[in-house]
Amino acid sequence: MALPSTGAISMSQVRSELGLSGSIDLGNSLVRSLAGRASGAISMSDLRGKSAVAGTRVRVTAGSTNSARGYAVNSYGSLSPTSVDGVTIYGITTLSGTPGNLTIWTSGNVPWSKIMYNGVQYNITLITGKINYAIAPIPNIYSQMTGTKDFYLIT
Repeated sequence: MALPSTGAISMSQVRSELGLSGSIDLGNSLVRSLAGRASGAISMSDLRGKSAVAGTRVRVTAGSTNSARGYAVNSYGSLSPTSVDGVTIYGITTLSGTPGNLTIWTSGNVPWSKIMYNGVQYNITLITGKINYAIAPIPNIYSQMTGTKDFYLIT
């Protein structure tokens, strides 16, 4: 989803567009890249109509059970939307035993090749023989999977 092409733009909108959390400012390298201003003066108007990704955002409100965190259908957490590119997502989870892996459970073939989190893209690996199960290596994702997190699925 692109930033507004008219009207006010807030840093909160910019942070959301970039899939980031925490404090950011116009000097942030990801903000500069989005604005197309590698150096020199930059203003909010440079961000009008800009889009960070071509993928689809999925928002996980993390829940947990035993050693798992994230979203699992009919179990814990929530996800919006629950269907992307015609594929139902049953879970986006991480386990304490594999704290650097994010697992995506779906209703069929995983059509996405990458997932973006906090402005960084990670490759999605389909697990051999499992058409509905893929893993993305995201450092320390287990400790970060609390509250609400935005992920972008990219084909």
